[in-house]
Amino acid sequence: MFFCTNDKTIKKTKSELEARWNGVVLLIEKNEIESAIGAEKNNLSWVFPLLCIGLFLSILFMVEESLQTKLFFIFPVIGILFSIAST
Repeated sequence: MFFCTNDKTIKKTKSELEARWNGVVLLIEKNEIESAIGAEKNNLSWVFPLLCIGLFLSILFMVEESLQTKLFFIFPVIGILFSIAST
């Protein structure tokens, strides 16, 4: 058996572990259902924002405006992308 304390793993026998045991056991387990739902959500969360940004950029480059005006609209879109990526 292994005993973990302060980021150190120590091999102990069952009797040594029972001698140290103070009656409290904490078990943490990741729920498989939640992790499966989270994986599907993460893949689909990029579809709509990317479609909107792609449509926005295509319309922006089809319009005859100056480079300064186009950059004025492009940089906030890049900021939105980084905001979505950080969540």
